[in-house]
Amino acid sequence: MEIKKIIFLDDSYFEDCVLSNDIPKEIAEVSSSFVKLTFDKSTIKYVNLDYIQLIIPKNLKVISSRGKKDDND
Repeated sequence: MEIKKIIFLDDSYFEDCVLSNDIPKEIAEVSSSFVKLTFDKSTIKYVNLDYIQLIIPKNLKVISSRGKKDDND
């Protein structure tokens, strides 16, 4: 999944990366909570899902309803 921004619990963040669950067997044996982040198709980091606060995908579509509300309920 292409990520626009990923924010961690300490408010640090990464931008423009690819998130996947393609992790080495050695890491998967320790915990199934890790994901792989790839930057520039070469730099790889493995992060624990427990430390992620928010993931904003690149293809996020925001739908807004600006219709008039009916207050006569």
